[in-house]
Amino acid sequence: MRPTQVIHHDNEAADTVYVLIEGRVRVTAATETVLWLQGPAIFGDRDVLAGVVTQDQTTAASPCRLLMWSAADFRQSLRSDAALRHWLGRDLALRYARTAAGIRSRSADLPERIAGALASLSSLRLDGAYKPGDIAELAAATTKTVKRVLRELEQAGLAVPRDDGSWAPGPRLADRAWPLGAVHQLAAEPGEPD
Repeated sequence: MRPTQVIHHDNEAADTVYVLIEGRVRVTAATETVLWLQGPAIFGDRDVLAGVVTQDQTTAASPCRLLMWSAADFRQSLRSDAALRHWLGRDLALRYARTAAGIRSRSADLPERIAGALASLSSLRLDGAYKPGDIAELAAATTKTVKRVLRELEQAGLAVPRDDGSWAPGPRLADRAWPLGAVHQLAAEPGEPD
């Protein structure tokens, strides 16, 4: 697809799932941009699964390569392919985590955003440990900054490094609700006695 080409119009039946192999697309509601997607990515799946009319328009923002999957074929594949169901569940959970982290980041400082991103990912119980790049995406920070702040959070018992370079929530962060200001409160609290 070429830039500015409309992939899907608003108020059309949700009858196709799109797999963006490469390129970038812009999703708009009315005239406001609500999302940018960079390939590889999938879109249209939530509307197909919900059986609703789409409320947004998707337009190519750069040259794109797409696969289009009919709603019927997509549903059949979901019924028969456990790996696809697992991947789609993970993708939907990560979209939720990105949305939650984006809302949180509007009123949080950097350590709060990074710890919140780690907590959001962990609350989904996906893999249990996350690469700094994944955390950086959710926290709206650079990977270099995330690595620095994670080392600070490690000192406070809020993050634990893994041998493979990923990070998991520390014992003081795991299984807690995540109100704003919590990272400063937890960092100030004395740790558990050994």
